[in-house]
Amino acid sequence: MASEADYDRTKELKQFDDTKAGVKGLVDAGILNIPKIFVRPAEDLAADQLNTGKKNIEVPVIDLSNIGDENRRKEIVNEARIASADWGFFQVINHGIPTSVLDEMIEGIRLFNEQDPELKKELYCRDRAKKVKFSSNFDLFTAKTADWRDTLTLSFLDSDPDPSDMPEVCRRSTMEYIKHMKRLGETLFELLSEALGLRPDHLGSIGCCKGSSLHSHYYPPCPQPELTLGVRKHADPGILTLLLQNHISGLQVLHKDQWFDVRPTRGGLVVNIGDLLQVLSNDTFKSVKHRAITNRVGTRITVPCFFSGHATLLEKPFGPIKELISEANPPRYKEFLLKDYVAKQKFPRGEHGTLEIVHPKTGVELQAESSGEDCFSDGGRERQEEKHSHSHTNSSIRETTVLVEWHKLVWFALHIYEHTVIAWMIILNRLPSKDRLIRMVEKMASQTSIGYEMKEFDTKAGVKGLVDAGIHNVPDIFVRPAEDLSAKGPNSGEKNIEVPIIDLSDIGDGNRREKIVNEVRIASAEWGFFRVINHGIPLSVSDEMIEGIRLFNEQDLESKKEMQGRDSAKQVQFSSFDLHTSQTSDWRDTLTLALSHIGSNPDPSEMPAVCRQSTVEYIKHVKRLGETLFELLSEALGLQPDYFGSTGCCKGCSIVSHYYPACPQPELTLGIKQHTDAGILALLLQNHIGGLQVLHDGQWFDVNLDRGSFVVNIGDLLQILSNDKFKSVKHRVTANRVGPRISVACFFSGDVSLFDEAFGPIKELISETNRPRYKEFLLKEYLAKSVSNPLGDKLPIDYYKL
Repeated sequence: MASEADYDRTKELKQFDDTKAGVKGLVDAGILNIPKIFVRPAEDLAADQLNTGKKNIEVPVIDLSNIGDENRRKEIVNEARIASADWGFFQVINHGIPTSVLDEMIEGIRLFNEQDPELKKELYCRDRAKKVKFSSNFDLFTAKTADWRDTLTLSFLDSDPDPSDMPEVCRRSTMEYIKHMKRLGETLFELLSEALGLRPDHLGSIGCCKGSSLHSHYYPPCPQPELTLGVRKHADPGILTLLLQNHISGLQVLHKDQWFDVRPTRGGLVVNIGDLLQVLSNDTFKSVKHRAITNRVGTRITVPCFFSGHATLLEKPFGPIKELISEANPPRYKEFLLKDYVAKQKFPRGEHGTLEIVHPKTGVELQAESSGEDCFSDGGRERQEEKHSHSHTNSSIRETTVLVEWHKLVWFALHIYEHTVIAWMIILNRLPSKDRLIRMVEKMASQTSIGYEMKEFDTKAGVKGLVDAGIHNVPDIFVRPAEDLSAKGPNSGEKNIEVPIIDLSDIGDGNRREKIVNEVRIASAEWGFFRVINHGIPLSVSDEMIEGIRLFNEQDLESKKEMQGRDSAKQVQFSSFDLHTSQTSDWRDTLTLALSHIGSNPDPSEMPAVCRQSTVEYIKHVKRLGETLFELLSEALGLQPDYFGSTGCCKGCSIVSHYYPACPQPELTLGIKQHTDAGILALLLQNHIGGLQVLHDGQWFDVNLDRGSFVVNIGDLLQILSNDKFKSVKHRVTANRVGPRISVACFFSGDVSLFDEAFGPIKELISETNRPRYKEFLLKEYLAKSVSNPLGDKLPIDYYKL
């Protein structure tokens, strides 16, 4: 091993830069230890202690809705004044930029960074004159340590950038995003002007909202996040920054000498004051230090928009706004030329990498540590930028089934039916005969008027294979009938109505538990759906599970194929094209893990290596949460807390992980068709891409996303057990133009021993005034009806209604 004296830092930097692959190239190469150029000095690492107290203190969130109302606007201006003075940071929501625009921008940056490396290399450079460039660490050769990120930079003046300069993969989304971002920037500068007691157009009239740049950062997973940072500690040297971030955390702000997480809010944008606005405001507003930490899992993506002022400002005196200066508030900065300020950024910043603004009286330099980014527009100033359709042959099922192996026929038949039935059949290992399977498949084909060729199933590439092939139109097998499409739109009214959220914190407190049980009772009766927060499952566990499923689906196709078409006795199976539903296929791929008993853990060797560790850890936590929820549901029915647990309801579960690729025509298909869950209870984890909808009072409602929360829904069998006190309701998943959407559903379907016992409404709930609404039946009969009549209008639950 080379000694410290033999280490050639410059050589390592050049080798890294010459690859033009960035940090992502290191990750793709499978490194386990980060290169030394990224490792922080020991003294920096020792000082990087994340705040461990005051967890209830968060960066302010300002709601911009109803900003046109005079009274509401005054409230917003006051909130912006306080946040800019106390924090120098705030988040804005209801800002007018559609969520779809934000999602597509994030998706565009992901696609750019994850495309063929050779295409990215065409834009890799360190030429300051380039308006669009890709690089990793613009100050790679001058900074003490490199940051763990890659950057696509786009700089533009007052006119829109030339679309032909932009990467094709994110061109459309970027142009749309810029249009909205400029508009929001103008609004924020008006609010900040008013917050300083000036006319709304003051900052705009002096050119502050002109001249901006987009720096799109891509932070790959880091094998040693404790040793490096995504962006080192710094303050922004410009005027104002607006930041879009995906669902992966990382941004932290220094407030009162403690680091605080700036938690991602879906649809929210982070706003922070820059050094020059601190100067303009004469220290009324603060420009504060912030940083981005790295993560072991997940790809973090951010898109900051830096407003740095019109080019004409360069030659003019720059300093505190005259209207803010008085005897009681003398200037705290002497005037300077902005070009001199910018010039300080053109050269290495010395040992500490600082920018300097001299105090007029004391001569003390205001130092802002450089982030390794130059946020200034060019135009006379020098800058440092970072810049299948597959055809399906219709033929009879009997002709094609003779061409395939028995286990493929089993797997095909299982995928006709709902996921809970799959779990039951695998758990019981009770599979129909080959002849019966063929009859069932023939029946389905005759009912749907679509015959599928089983050979096509052997492609094993899934829906993702279609997307990877570059299709622009979804194949006919995915297109919904016209009558379905006409009823597809979500509820357009009562937007303030949301699926209930239940906070499980302090569940051990007697009074608090009573309130939680009551909330569970109401939600289960009125909605059949609710979300739980503060449930005890660490965010890291949820994030790693989502990331594991992403990695599984986005790995080499040959590796995925190994999991498909396995023997039916296997607990783990990956489903390819979802071609075989009742009328049309759903736009998703699925990895299923069936657990026969809640006390038994799956054999890790059967799981895909890429998500093995995260899945084992996730199962451990989700089982525990399931037990808690069954206790609450027991109490909500007036039963002993252990009732459902003692009867085996919380045993026998399956983990069904869905991957919904971006869809070129989401208006024509669905991720999952409308259905109710046939089992007892379902717990759902989902990533940041929306799509889940629930039918409530005849209208479709979006199930909004809350990072770290779980969706809980009542299944058909729990509706029966509760004698209709709880509802099992229809729900579905819409397709999205951006993606992937990832969800991990845990279906509790009961212990194997339940299948041969009488099943019906719980005896303790039956009385003269509450007669049974279902007759008793054997669960295995219920399963048989699910299998034999998957496409009928009548649900299995309907057979047993009295």
